[in-house]
Amino acid sequence: MTKKKYYLTAGLTFSALLISFFIFNNPAPDPRDAYEQKLIAMYAQIPEATIVESEGDNRPDRPDLAAIQNFFSIMDPALGHVPVERLRTAWEQTRTMQENSIRESNALYWQTEGSNMGGRTRALMY
Repeated sequence: MTKKKYYLTAGLTFSALLISFFIFNNPAPDPRDAYEQKLIAMYAQIPEATIVESEGDNRPDRPDLAAIQNFFSIMDPALGHVPVERLRTAWEQTRTMQENSIRESNALYWQTEGSNMGGRTRALMY
């Protein structure tokens, strides 16, 4: 009788743990997976003739594929499109930083040595 109670209690406990595991172990959807599926769907909309690489020595640089790659790299995942207004702001900030770096003096000072500074000449000098 005690063995029967022990097995019944162990079985019910194990069943309860197993059921609670399957009920409460519902993982939240990963936003990266949704974004990846969105990119795959957008990539599938590109005509295959655009993607096929041309053969030969004199093939073009493919600016169309460069534009597609640029679109995918600067697209905002939350919006699903390129945020043009933020790109303009980023461009202006970059331009300001470039202008400021030109005005500032270079903190590094480089003094070159002559072309014959090597080997025996360097050994005699130092």
